[in-house]
Amino acid sequence: MWVVMSRLEQVFVSVLDQCADLKREDVLIVTDAKYDKTMVEALAAATRRFGARSIVLTIDRHIVSAEHVPRFLLAPMESANLVLLCASFLVPQHVREAAVRAGARLISISSVDRNIARRCFDINYGELSKTTRMLAERYESAREVNLETNSGTELSVKLCRRKAAYLDGIARTAGKLGVLPAGVVAVAPLEGTARGTIVIDGSIAEIGMVGSPIRCVVENGMIVDIKGGKEARKFEALLSRDSSTGFCVAEVGGGTNPKARYCGNLLEDERVYASGHVGFGRNSHIGGAIRSKIHIDSTMKRPKIRIDGKEVVSSGRIRLE
Repeated sequence: MWVVMSRLEQVFVSVLDQCADLKREDVLIVTDAKYDKTMVEALAAATRRFGARSIVLTIDRHIVSAEHVPRFLLAPMESANLVLLCASFLVPQHVREAAVRAGARLISISSVDRNIARRCFDINYGELSKTTRMLAERYESAREVNLETNSGTELSVKLCRRKAAYLDGIARTAGKLGVLPAGVVAVAPLEGTARGTIVIDGSIAEIGMVGSPIRCVVENGMIVDIKGGKEARKFEALLSRDSSTGFCVAEVGGGTNPKARYCGNLLEDERVYASGHVGFGRNSHIGGAIRSKIHIDSTMKRPKIRIDGKEVVSSGRIRLE
């Protein structure tokens, strides 16, 4: 007889059904010693609700920090039907790609705590996927994007029909990769074209929520001036880790998850419905030309986003019809 499910287990059952189309198959859960054991236990319990066979593999962070994927990690990923990454750190892209190349479905839930999972995993993924894909298509077909906020952001970037990266959480067929929380679109603008002012009033990667807005002047695709309080100085220090490319505007995009809330973790903050974000530094991972040692994302609250002059985000709503 089944025991009563916890709230977290219920959420994961919904996720595994909607996102992974889980059946009676083999599941590999990859975690590390620092990750929340309650999350792992709830996820393993959820897989059993489908009659799936799950194995939990605990790894050390240092074994996946290099480009090489150890055979003792690659082999079980290759033999599993579904791989669930539940680490306290973001598992490098080359590790994830190795699993999907082998034909596994893979969903990353790394660096996510139980509060984020309860808050923004329990959604209708069919509806979210439709909105996210439609927004991505708008970015892909655009020549210019303008972002404005009441805090003072007035940023313009040129696009060149690059493919937009989007995360809708769906990994229902072999070789597919999903990331949770879902609901974000990002595109690399044409390098050197960003101009105007960015006022960061949401959050910044590695800093969290900002206490007071940070004002950045952008010319020819780069930040040339930063003003604000102590968090502005921290932000400048982050970008200075790679002084040659760290100040480049590398990414623009928005969120589509109706249950995401600003919490200081960019994995959720970038997904906030009708939000906007700007990334700095590297964009080669999303189709751009900038190779940098860093990539720092920032978020802006309640932006107005125009794509080729047409409003697609405003007043807390996404308008795609």
